[in-house]
Amino acid sequence: MKIKSSTIRKMQPVQLDAFEALVKSINDFWLTKVKLPQQRQNR
Repeated sequence: MKIKSSTIRKMQPVQLDAFEALVKSINDFWLTKVKLPQQRQNR
């Protein structure tokens, strides 16, 4: 996802903090909670 720099400049600091918290929580979810299914070995 690409965010235009003009969009970021329009955000107020509170909105930017909320956006940063959202990105961190999504990152935490995908990197620590999600487990990929194990690959089956068919022989």
